[in-house]
Amino acid sequence: MSYHSENLRLTRSSFILNQNEVYYGFSKKTVSPELLSRLQKAFNSAKAEGKFEAVINRYK
Repeated sequence: MSYHSENLRLTRSSFILNQNEVYYGFSKKTVSPELLSRLQKAFNSAKAEGKFEAVINRYK
C-alpha cells in the first residue's frame, strides 16, 4: 500500500461483493472538492487508458 493511500486511510480488500457495476459515494463533510476532482481525473484517466478494460478481461 502506498504512502498516499495510507494518508487517506484506504485499505485494499480482495473480497468480491459481486460482479456488477460499482458506484462510489463520498460525504461532502469528509472529502474536499479538490480530492474529489483528483479522484475523478484519476478515474477518467484509467478509463481512457484502457486500464479498467484490462482488469475486466484479466478476470473473465
